[in-house]
Amino acid sequence: MKELKALLFPLLFMWSFSYGQAPTKVWQSQLSFGVGPGYSENKSEARSIIIDNDGHFVISGLTVSNSEGFRAGVARISPEGTMLWKSVDDIYSEAWFGDLVQIFNEDAFLYGKTGTVLKMDYQGSTVWQRTFDTDRPLIISGNQDVLTAVAVEGDLPRTILKLDFENTLLDTWLIDEPLRIFSTITDSAYMYVFGSGSGGGIYIGRHGYVGKYDLSGNLVWQNSVGDCSRSFGTVDEDGNVYMSGTFYPDLLFPTTTVYYKTVKYDADGNRLWVKLWDGDLSANYNWSQWLQGVIPYPGGGCIVIGSLTQIDPDDRNRNYTDFGAIAYDDTGGVRWKLRFRAYPDWERNDLAAATWDRDGHLMFFGSAEADEDVPGGGGRYMFLSKWFVPGVTIVDTAVAVDPESGIPTEFTLSQNYPNPFNPRTMIAFELSEMTLTKLVVYNLLGQEVAILIDELRMPGRHEAVFNGQSLPSGTYLYRLTTSTFTETKKMVLLK
Repeated sequence: MKELKALLFPLLFMWSFSYGQAPTKVWQSQLSFGVGPGYSENKSEARSIIIDNDGHFVISGLTVSNSEGFRAGVARISPEGTMLWKSVDDIYSEAWFGDLVQIFNEDAFLYGKTGTVLKMDYQGSTVWQRTFDTDRPLIISGNQDVLTAVAVEGDLPRTILKLDFENTLLDTWLIDEPLRIFSTITDSAYMYVFGSGSGGGIYIGRHGYVGKYDLSGNLVWQNSVGDCSRSFGTVDEDGNVYMSGTFYPDLLFPTTTVYYKTVKYDADGNRLWVKLWDGDLSANYNWSQWLQGVIPYPGGGCIVIGSLTQIDPDDRNRNYTDFGAIAYDDTGGVRWKLRFRAYPDWERNDLAAATWDRDGHLMFFGSAEADEDVPGGGGRYMFLSKWFVPGVTIVDTAVAVDPESGIPTEFTLSQNYPNPFNPRTMIAFELSEMTLTKLVVYNLLGQEVAILIDELRMPGRHEAVFNGQSLPSGTYLYRLTTSTFTETKKMVLLK
């Protein structure tokens, strides 16, 4: 009989906030999609990252050829940073985005690249793919039921497609703004489009753009931020929108400091605050702030990530590019700022994406390059790094298991995952004996919202999925009751 000494379930976390204390690195992993044709060294570029249902990571990126362009790649990474498998295209394309979308109810994910969306399983096999009538990279995002896809740029008007996860086309609509789209967010009710334009439409001059659309394609509101490019964004649980772009204060004489300009809008599109960050060390133009993304901060606010350039004071023709991130709270206050490199002597460091892991750590994903005369240099590699964020308390919820039978020795109720969630989440529990089992969800008024389980269950681990699609955002309670055990936990639905 297979001996099991312990069954360890995912670590859970609680959020508290400590201002001014920057994260600290736990570990860093160097990754590569391999040597590109025409090169004798690795040339890998990082693009996107998501965490999957098992706590592993899926990354996307590309390899570079010296003459033929780029080959898109995708890979699955263990929670410890080891590459488990990779899949790299045989053909060349413009693969500068590589958006990824997690499918919560399946062991699968969606992958967008030039003119194509693929559904892939966790072993790297393609489940299906859909080809679009464009030769441009696709920007994709999704909620727990549908996917939206749009070309990054192209002839106007551009078509936005809405699909389910079985490749069924549900709807299409048009967007007529002259934009280069950098990111989209699709939640249970709306699609948010973030991009930048250089005139035309309702705007004049270079501008950052955010548009909120319902899932039938109707424009709810739109806003612009002047003198910005490379605009990305995210949405919090109250529908507030955080947009950040690379801001040029003087377009006629672009030799001054370039900023990350971050704007918060409420759910109705009203501007609440504007913040600028120059990276603190950047002192010249030359794409000093190359913004790459915005992710939500648990408890409110956002993290803005990208690359920061520092000019060498002894050689004005030489510059150093660092990974950079700044975290804001929901009032625009700075939680912390971070600037770092993959290795101290590596000159070119480009942060591409970030996400939170299941233990409450912050994961940064980027690329770095150094010349052959630099220790460890002679190529361009991807880097995944794990960071401890002050104010995050990690609670170990190991479940004791009988080593002979593999049956839990006690009743336990685990924290739901993901949490916060939209609109589905999984609730796991363990039974040490056969018993009548009831798992019920309540609102904070004590009113019953859903009965997930009400039946006789055998000993072992059990899971139930709760769908909050028809419920408003807020805190809910879920209670496990057996003949000898009762426990209640909180979960947060964020739409």
